[in-house]
Amino acid sequence: VGSEWVDVNNIGTYTSSKSWTYYDFTSEYVSSKWRVYCTKGTASSIAFTEFQFYGRTPITSQSIQLNPNMTSATTPYGEVITDATPLSNTQPYYAFDGTILDMFKAELANKYLGYIFDVPTVVKRFTINSVQTTAGQRWYKAKLQVSADGTTWTDFDTYTNTNHANV
Repeated sequence: VGSEWVDVNNIGTYTSSKSWTYYDFTSEYVSSKWRVYCTKGTASSIAFTEFQFYGRTPITSQSIQLNPNMTSATTPYGEVITDATPLSNTQPYYAFDGTILDMFKAELANKYLGYIFDVPTVVKRFTINSVQTTAGQRWYKAKLQVSADGTTWTDFDTYTNTNHANV
């Protein structure tokens, strides 16, 4: 895990042997508010087991996790955001808790899941690990969005035809 970075402009085809999907940005954007907005798919719901943001150390260019492993929507810092209603006694912060044992399950058609950093942050990569909630159903269109004010969101990148459970 952590060695297979995928250029965001060439996501490729889903391989069932890969449990994580990594997206490496080709450009930089500084923002404190980041989210994935799911817009289309064949599934009525999806379960995110992990969703993390990464940056690079300036000297060694090593990848470092930028958001903490969350124990609630606002602990230890930052804020997990969503406009989706959780299903099956799940919580949105489960997608950011650092373990694949918990998951956030929701109907995410035209809904978002994201994270607000305490300060503007340069994100270079993000990872999503998700599972199908119904066999054979997939999400295949989503947008990574950023915002300066939390009201107006700008599409940073769009993912289409990914043809797998991971956005």
